[in-house]
Amino acid sequence: MTEEKTMQFKIRIGEELHKKVKTSAEQAHNSLNTEILERLGATIKIDEFLERKGEPYRYDTVIEMHSRLEEALKSTADALARTEETLDSKLEQMESNLLEKIAALVEKKS
Repeated sequence: MTEEKTMQFKIRIGEELHKKVKTSAEQAHNSLNTEILERLGATIKIDEFLERKGEPYRYDTVIEMHSRLEEALKSTADALARTEETLDSKLEQMESNLLEKIAALVEKKS
């Protein structure tokens, strides 16, 4: 098995961004180095995905994809909520019908 050669380089990063990445790393139980590598790797995967779709990487493309995903998730959540309301309503109807039938049976036996 061939071991991948690693390279080391220094970057300048603003204090605010550093705090955000550090917080994210801590939450994920990652080192700062691992967090940066994972995030950098994720952007490469986005580039590769867009390239397969024939679209060049552009920040606005990623933002648009994110917006579409948020809209799809909201739409799905709304549909689930409507389905839940419908099911609750049908369950209440069934329960009411069952109670009426039980009451009719009890009245018949009396």
